[in-house]
Amino acid sequence: MIWEKNVPPRTNIFVPSTWTLPSTPAQILIVDNDEDVLISLERVVEDQGFTTATAINYEQACRLLSQRTIGLLVLDDYLSDRDSIQVVDDLRCSDMVPPLVVVTYHRRPSQGEQARLQALGVSALINKLAHDELTRTVRAMLEP
Repeated sequence: MIWEKNVPPRTNIFVPSTWTLPSTPAQILIVDNDEDVLISLERVVEDQGFTTATAINYEQACRLLSQRTIGLLVLDDYLSDRDSIQVVDDLRCSDMVPPLVVVTYHRRPSQGEQARLQALGVSALINKLAHDELTRTVRAMLEP
């Protein structure tokens, strides 16, 4: 999903000019309520040399975000108790949202959901089974 301002779609990465990446390697927080998917995404990202933390629900994610410096959040589109729009909105309101957010999905979000996620600052939407696309996106976002 592309969200570049005034530019035709080319990739799945939206990169606002206001992003500043951390000077040290960023830890990636992966949040998914399906443990099998969570482990799979964790392995894929760690195989690319990134450090990860994982959470299976919103409460665990908030605890980790308050305790660690997280540079990128990989968030499932639907957790057990709330959807990704609610999660990103809540994190933004509490000033805990990381600088980069990727939402993974099984079902492509509607145009309205995409617009809301973009307005909340979500960086990219990626099918959670598209591991190559996820690793390319993460690498493009986190490496200089």
